[in-house]
Amino acid sequence: MSLPNILDVDIKKIAFDNSALVSNVIIGVEKSGIFLVTGENGSGKTTLLRSIVGLIPHVYSKINIEGEIRICGYQPLTAIKKQLVTYVPQVPSSFFLGSTVIQELQLSNTPLEQANEFSTYLNYPIDWLSDGYKYRLLLKTGLSGKQRLILIDEPSSYIDPWIMKEILNEMEEKKKEYGVAFIIADHKEWLYQNKISGIFTLQKYHRVEDKFGNEDEKLRLTPLINQQVLPKISLKNTSFSYTDRNILRNIDLDVSGGEKIVILGKNGVGKTTLLKCVAGMLKCRGNYDVRGKIFFIPHSRIRYFTKNTVMKEIQTHSERTVEQKIVNNLIDYLGLREKLDLNPYNLSIGETRRLFFLLGLISGANILVIDEISLGLDRFYRKKIMQLIELFSSTGGIVVASTHDMELAKNFDRKLLLEDGELVEV
Repeated sequence: MSLPNILDVDIKKIAFDNSALVSNVIIGVEKSGIFLVTGENGSGKTTLLRSIVGLIPHVYSKINIEGEIRICGYQPLTAIKKQLVTYVPQVPSSFFLGSTVIQELQLSNTPLEQANEFSTYLNYPIDWLSDGYKYRLLLKTGLSGKQRLILIDEPSSYIDPWIMKEILNEMEEKKKEYGVAFIIADHKEWLYQNKISGIFTLQKYHRVEDKFGNEDEKLRLTPLINQQVLPKISLKNTSFSYTDRNILRNIDLDVSGGEKIVILGKNGVGKTTLLKCVAGMLKCRGNYDVRGKIFFIPHSRIRYFTKNTVMKEIQTHSERTVEQKIVNNLIDYLGLREKLDLNPYNLSIGETRRLFFLLGLISGANILVIDEISLGLDRFYRKKIMQLIELFSSTGGIVVASTHDMELAKNFDRKLLLEDGELVEV
């Protein structure tokens, strides 16, 4: 008798409030391999993974599935009980069981000798880790068992390209040794090169490429910039420490109005810490002189939004001097028109990022500080965001961003590498 497939998906519809989130998906994975799930922002990649692992409908009970999912012949909940499947989510902070790194490793039965990259962090509270290291911890615990199916949501948004190569090699070893199938949702197909066994593409709707045409059609961002105060960022001999850890030292950074710069660096080197120092959210040692109104776009949306609809959030952040026509232009340009009545916490990660950008542009800020600019954005919207950043800086605004996306980094005026606590231009 032949063994059942590792994964069988035959879904007619996954729906919330009679609105289809995912439609007509058929997936059959017979044997081990690395399989990629791609698709536009909002096409349902995360929804599909959550459905395969049983979070939908058993945790997200208002979402209904019409169809069948089998993991090694079992329904999702049974497969979980038999330890046949594990899931690494897109938002890492809410999925930890332990309070410290060593607790999390012990709870998942991950041998410490297989987690050398966390040796200096074992007694650290998980909240002290960078988002990149939190995601690496989830991946490490997820890869430590002998499951047949491992679902991973958007790893490239958190993992730098150097570490991504190591993780893919580890996946290859698991695939060969234990016959594991990996289902990875990601926008960046090129990162996986010849490692991919197959690609499944989710399609939701056809989008027409927006282009900036003549001045009448072009989004007018000039009124959004406060031209009365020329923005400026100046950090001299700046340092920052968390308890016993020196994160930043001897940082010199000067940015003038109209410049857009990008911070590069591996996971855990302090990119988020540096951006929070620039934004005035952390008090650093040294000379700090930042002039202008700052809008900070965080890596995580946790505890950020205060209103129960997207539209109310937009109205709250909009400066009174901003024309409603400009706000409407941005809503349409960023594909948020159909999301205005939703709770912002019900948006996908990519939709959330687009909302953050919109809020920043209508807030009256002339300095945008952006933590991981490409997080959750497909190629279509990465291009749109860069067009908006170009317009913002061309009218005198400053943009300071971090990213792991080396292609995206080419669009910035200056590229700075953060390494061993120091900042150097590359």
